[in-house]
Amino acid sequence: MTRLAYAGVGSRATPLEVCNIFTRVASRLELLGWRLMSGGAPGADIAFELGVVSAGSKMIFVPWARGSKHESEIRPADALWAQAEDAAAKVHPVWSKLPPAARALHTRNVFQVLGPDLKSSAKFVICWTADGAETEATTSSSTGGTRTAIVLASRFDIPVLNFRNEGAMRRLKAHVEAA
Repeated sequence: MTRLAYAGVGSRATPLEVCNIFTRVASRLELLGWRLMSGGAPGADIAFELGVVSAGSKMIFVPWARGSKHESEIRPADALWAQAEDAAAKVHPVWSKLPPAARALHTRNVFQVLGPDLKSSAKFVICWTADGAETEATTSSSTGGTRTAIVLASRFDIPVLNFRNEGAMRRLKAHVEAA
């Protein structure tokens, strides 16, 4: 049986109370058999990761090693990385002006949404951004780096549940029940 996956992403400036919610949500989703796809960044990503106990219940995509190799850390193969980089370049408005490290972080976001093979996408994206963006049309300069994940999700018809917005938890419950 293939496990259903969700993307847990968001701003590094996600408020602590929202990070605490994300940790509890990740824990509950793990108990329900869901797998987290995230990126190990400070803020929302780490909050989701902290809620998942089993290495097999999370895939943490990294552009480079985070110090100590964890079983759940994935650095995709170069051929897939190149495909993901191309996808990130197509959705980022100023890709050519980004330094290599920023490009790598945006490329990592592609895997968080589309999965380790770029074909096993998340069923939904859970996030927090200052502007509450949930679609490509609602992103702004306040969306930050999470914009890449939101734009990709929008283009692939993957629902985004932004916890900056009222009703996100209710909508999350509905998506989990529907799956």
